[in-house]
Amino acid sequence: MKKILVCSGKGGVGKSTISVLLSLFYASQGKTILLDCDITGASIPHYLGLNERMKVENLDSRNYLIPVSVNPNLGVVSIDLIQHDSTVAWRGPMITSAIRQLFGNTLMEDIKFLIADAPPGTSDAVITLLEETQWDLVVIVKQDTLISEKIAGETKSLIQKHGFPILEVINNSKVEGSNRIMNDDNMSKLFDSGRAIEVDFKKALLNISFLF
Repeated sequence: MKKILVCSGKGGVGKSTISVLLSLFYASQGKTILLDCDITGASIPHYLGLNERMKVENLDSRNYLIPVSVNPNLGVVSIDLIQHDSTVAWRGPMITSAIRQLFGNTLMEDIKFLIADAPPGTSDAVITLLEETQWDLVVIVKQDTLISEKIAGETKSLIQKHGFPILEVINNSKVEGSNRIMNDDNMSKLFDSGRAIEVDFKKALLNISFLF
């Protein structure tokens, strides 16, 4: 199983959008799980129009979370699909524990690609993800602004200390008239026409596929 972590220095730069697009891209190559580790800002289910709760299945005397299916090759795991409309005040250790449980208790049979959407920044939760999982690639999402570049640089420095391959993606995305991404045909709508950023992202997708 190939594992890709999607990070950002700051929030609101399109990290979860990139996570969704990468997952749809890799689902066309094989069975894929999108793991929503942004516990306090879980947005993946909203982007994909998912409303159902995750089911729990007992196998060999152990309970496993069953990812919610987007299509036959893509399943989503998110705290939002467990708690569903309830509000929880999350302290740091609780967030780290929740991420560990999502990783440890998700059924990942025959999975070819795992995409994890990390919380923004360089908090305990991100450090846990970097220390406890061997990633094949870390994608850093940023915007073409000075502050986004600066904070993304701090995230990059943290990841470099762990020795994982890094791909930086500049994202300046906008969906016209829709707040849901239902399939990869919508990818062209996510970028302003004529921008080099669109070309950069498509190249980035190709670069990732070449790595594997």
